[in-house]
Amino acid sequence: MTLFLKDISIGSLIQFQDPKISKLSLNYCSDVIFASAPHIIELTINNSDLNSILGINENKQLKVLDVSNNNLTELTLKINLKELYAQRNKIFQVQLESTLQIIDLKKNRIQDTRLFKNITCLKELHLQCNEIITVAPLQNLKLIKLYLSGNRIVYAPEFFKQIKYLHIDQNYITQIFQNTKTVYYGTQHTPSTSQIVTSKRLDALFQTETLKLKILNKIEQIKRKQVNFQHLNKSITEKTEKNLLVLINNAVLAFQQVNNCQ
Repeated sequence: MTLFLKDISIGSLIQFQDPKISKLSLNYCSDVIFASAPHIIELTINNSDLNSILGINENKQLKVLDVSNNNLTELTLKINLKELYAQRNKIFQVQLESTLQIIDLKKNRIQDTRLFKNITCLKELHLQCNEIITVAPLQNLKLIKLYLSGNRIVYAPEFFKQIKYLHIDQNYITQIFQNTKTVYYGTQHTPSTSQIVTSKRLDALFQTETLKLKILNKIEQIKRKQVNFQHLNKSITEKTEKNLLVLINNAVLAFQQVNNCQ
């Protein structure tokens, strides 16, 4: 049974001892006190101004935890979760068990991807809109889905090619990569729609890049011709002026010689 509660002062989770309650969802609930609720396997606490989830580790049976849209800054979880959802907090530090298969921490303050390098069961990782610069520590994970849009990543390592679904737009990457499994396009850090995952899209991107390169080369050629023309025009002008001065000077000298002869 799933129990939904909204916009109330909830108190301690210890009151949810009914074995029929396997899923508990709390939304806009204040004063949540964590305690053991042994029959709950899925717990959701959203929009409830949580600053801490101290005591959550008493719930050893939990498999899915959702604490999105709160005020959490760190998570220390010593329970064998399979799924963790904690987007839209202020999280910069996590300690998690290796049993997790899905982690969603988008829109937080994560900087260090070493926090996830030992989560060997991880298949899906959402880290959009954080403060990540390097992703190298993730290379030994067997990820299927990786979401990194809206970070500060400047380099795309080779292991990205092994990931089936990869979102990495709105970073500082400018390369395009392709193989049979993975397609992605890294843009400059400007708002854009997600540019992911079809060969048709990739072909269009390659054609666009090729066309851009041709246009840039053509522009460069035109610029060089302009510079050459300007230099030649300047040389001709300078030479013409110099010749004219010589001609005038010679004419003056000839005129003076004529006057002297008279």
